[in-house]
Amino acid sequence: MEAIFEEPVSIYVCLVLAAIAVLIEAALPTFGVAGFIGLSLTFVASIALVDQQLDWWPFLPTAAGVGIWGVSLVFKRRSPVGQILAFALFTSGSLLFALLAEDLPTAIVGVTAGLGLAWTYPHLFAATHKLMNAPSEVGMESFVGQSATVVEWGGESGKVKLGGGYWSASGATDLEAGQQVTVLSYEGMYLTIQRKN
Repeated sequence: MEAIFEEPVSIYVCLVLAAIAVLIEAALPTFGVAGFIGLSLTFVASIALVDQQLDWWPFLPTAAGVGIWGVSLVFKRRSPVGQILAFALFTSGSLLFALLAEDLPTAIVGVTAGLGLAWTYPHLFAATHKLMNAPSEVGMESFVGQSATVVEWGGESGKVKLGGGYWSASGATDLEAGQQVTVLSYEGMYLTIQRKN
């Protein structure tokens, strides 16, 4: 451990990478991979902090800044005040750690990392919002909004052809075979359709 973490800046970089991994976990459905990496890096950095006999508490504001960014990703709400507060907390914790460790490279990396995260965060937020609001590409949800063709119809129900398969559906009473329709919703394996405009 000493060979890797002889300098405080190495510990700090490890913790910044952990913060990035945690934000990725909060932003994207990664099945815990990024979160596991973030926790592992935090554990390694914590051991190095103890080994180097450095104070850990200066990272509390840094962790709070990452927390604010993470919470706003999870709840899909971003405010300028939150952005500024997260940046201020992240950077002040970084500078406090650098000051107590008496290490100029850590201070430089801390300010750079804070600015980098503040600049990257809006892009990560936009990508998260786009991903979470994108229509599903699998399962029954993927059929909503798709076009289908009426195969047979009687009253308010019948069969439609969609995605290479035949599906039970309900809709208007005056639909005819061969007519194009749009899938509005589904319940179980049953589609609700309307005439295509």
